[in-house]
Amino acid sequence: MIIEETLPTVNSIKVTQDEVFAVSPAGTSQASVEVFGRLLHALNQGSAAIQNENPSIRGRTMINGLRSAAVIGLSSLLALAMAFGKAEDRDLVLWDVAARNITTLEGVFPKLGAAKLIHVGEQHDDADHHRAQVDVIRFLADAGISLAVGLEMFQKADQELLDRWVSGSLKEEELQARFRTSWGGGWDLYREIFVLCRARKIPLVGLNIPRAITRQVAREGFASLTDEQAASLPPVTCRVGPEYEALMRRAHGNHAHPVSDQDFTRFCEAQLLWDAAMAYHALEYLAEHRERTMVVLSGWAHAWKPGIPRQISGLKRGTPQVVLLPEIEDRMERSETTADECDYLYGY
Repeated sequence: MIIEETLPTVNSIKVTQDEVFAVSPAGTSQASVEVFGRLLHALNQGSAAIQNENPSIRGRTMINGLRSAAVIGLSSLLALAMAFGKAEDRDLVLWDVAARNITTLEGVFPKLGAAKLIHVGEQHDDADHHRAQVDVIRFLADAGISLAVGLEMFQKADQELLDRWVSGSLKEEELQARFRTSWGGGWDLYREIFVLCRARKIPLVGLNIPRAITRQVAREGFASLTDEQAASLPPVTCRVGPEYEALMRRAHGNHAHPVSDQDFTRFCEAQLLWDAAMAYHALEYLAEHRERTMVVLSGWAHAWKPGIPRQISGLKRGTPQVVLLPEIEDRMERSETTADECDYLYGY
């Protein structure tokens, strides 16, 4: 066998990282090989036992066979790791939904550069989606576009704190504490976004409303809000029609539906209120900072065109917007997604 010719007969099964690297696919980095250090350690621990139990020629042959299998197996694992590696090792790719072809940020820059709002949707717990958001922000900033970044994760009431962060006068643990209170877990997934904006002096803009209000609307309906609660909201309406309910059913899947139609209508009211309030706050900021383009970071079901973008268009018709959504199995796929939902699907 070829492997027997390339690997000498030895008295130990011990495999080194360099050996695995040597037979790994082209482009594999040494750092990737080191990921398998723990596997190598466990494998090498068995070497002494096999050697002691089988000191004969037959034992050495067995060691050699195991050793060859180990190298081949680990290099195969590396090939899989490369195929499904981290986003930072790959380039962001866009699927043009209208043109039905693959493109890049550079390829769609004319459209991005002409927009006032660029929505980059996410699944909140997906690290690749946040990596893509960083890539979009960095690309636009490098291109010389004057940016602001609108955040679902923070409320409008957090604006002073966000301004202090960008100015450099707020400690990271203070921003993290407010993030945890306002949003919950996942700081590590978002941290690079906040650090990048601070380094580039890109304003962060809180778009959301108090979670207590949206939770109440989801449980009891929009009509349950007191006059005082309603007065604390921007002047938005919350009328849920059959079309919007149908869109929400598709967006969230049957598993996410409340048990009754009334409960689902209230859920839709909460989503619609969320969309409308964030749209209002985004336009309010842009009216005061006309030189800026806003990148809006939100959950994908807020970012798609029937969500925040539709509310933007209702409040200020003709506002140029671009919508980028992640490819999501059974939700947003190339074969099913239309230009009525987004402009581009992104992935790595």
